[in-house]
Amino acid sequence: MSDDTRPRTVESDQCAALSEAGVSAADRAVAALRALGREAYSHQRQVLQLQSDGGDVLLCAATGAGKSAAYQAAAYAAPDWTLIVVLQPLVELIHEQTARTNADFAELTRLGWSVGRAMHGAHYGRPSDGAAPAAADEPSAAPLDTPELAEGSLAHAIAYDPQLRIVYVTPEELASKESGRWTARSAAMQWALATRKGEILAWAYDECHLVDRWGSTFRDAYLHVEEACTADNTRG
Repeated sequence: MSDDTRPRTVESDQCAALSEAGVSAADRAVAALRALGREAYSHQRQVLQLQSDGGDVLLCAATGAGKSAAYQAAAYAAPDWTLIVVLQPLVELIHEQTARTNADFAELTRLGWSVGRAMHGAHYGRPSDGAAPAAADEPSAAPLDTPELAEGSLAHAIAYDPQLRIVYVTPEELASKESGRWTARSAAMQWALATRKGEILAWAYDECHLVDRWGSTFRDAYLHVEEACTADNTRG
């Protein structure tokens, strides 16, 4: 989807000012946490810097150490059309994190810092419980005419909403195995993610210690989700 056909929002004064002043993405993310009244831990700063540099990161820390906040902070300071896809193992965690992230975005908007939202993939055929996406013109390039791309659905928001910053899903919501081959569970979702090629800031695997505990063969969609959906869309 070309830049000149997509809606954009006006960046807030604080985030835009830091960006124009040459402040790095990692430092803007730290500043976003500070705006929320939180100081970034050293391991969060390291993750943000490595991610900003395009590297892969494995963060191991105790419960409550702010592992999720590292990728969330990156989204809080990101510009329009920047997306983080978060893979989580439990639906309860997905609902909890979506609500928490949207509460942070609401506070950042109130403070005049940044505008954004999070959604989750409760069901591709009906609107998500996340915040409703911004209205946008339907690009003529959309190849699918299915309920999964209806306005308010997660796939529609990914393709057309410039303010969508974080998507929370289970790996099984994105990938399925058919006839021995891993493919996208939803053609609409695969197409929506493909339209964001080069704009997916990161794939974040949250609570990944559970994968190690369960074993890779128990939920092997974890191993194939990027391959099935957008193998060439991200930096890893």
